[in-house]
Amino acid sequence: EGGFAGAYDSNGMIRFSVNSIIHYWPNWLKVMTDADKIMCGCSTCLSTDDIHLAYKAKRRKIIAAAEVHLEEMDPEESEYEEFETALKKYVAEVMPDGQHRYETCMHAAEQYGCGKRVEINGQQFPPFQCINLKCAECTRVGVKPPEFETSKHMKSLTSISEDIQYTKFGTFVRCTEHGCEHISSHETAPKMRCSKCENLADEKKGKLVEKKLRTLETERFCDFIGEDGTYSL
Repeated sequence: EGGFAGAYDSNGMIRFSVNSIIHYWPNWLKVMTDADKIMCGCSTCLSTDDIHLAYKAKRRKIIAAAEVHLEEMDPEESEYEEFETALKKYVAEVMPDGQHRYETCMHAAEQYGCGKRVEINGQQFPPFQCINLKCAECTRVGVKPPEFETSKHMKSLTSISEDIQYTKFGTFVRCTEHGCEHISSHETAPKMRCSKCENLADEKKGKLVEKKLRTLETERFCDFIGEDGTYSL
């Protein structure tokens, strides 16, 4: 009970040999490949990871473009010192010592809430009331981007795109008979339908198959980092 029959030998003992398990397990099981491991995980966590990686890459491009722009500026110009100071502050905020302040999206979550932490076994954790959104001091308004990313200085960085690209999981529906071209959504059940199948006999209708796939999204960077933007949410 609670497993497949091949996991037990003739004496009712569990097989501990990996080779034996592979020999006896059902034919729909297989050893995970690298491709399987890429797709293995919660779609919310994987999408959040992808979005954070895209943000890190964008920040590297911003810093590189800003450094080039600073070299092209005349040190005698009144705006030179202002731009240099703003850039140094930005680099110190997002990449101190040449490394990203938040390497992973889990580390980046530190930007949320009131900032209070409780030490448990040498590690810092948010108080339980913060996790349950019952802390009166938690702002709950998302992440505030560094000042440089929303300042006038961004307009001078003409060598980089005003957009940001990232991937996230989207649900795709396909009819086994007619593909994706004739799929439409409706408010009443069934909410997803194939228009080609609607007037066909039941035995000729295809089946609708749903699958989550990574899709490439393009968004204006100013919207991406906004108060209710993709990164904050």
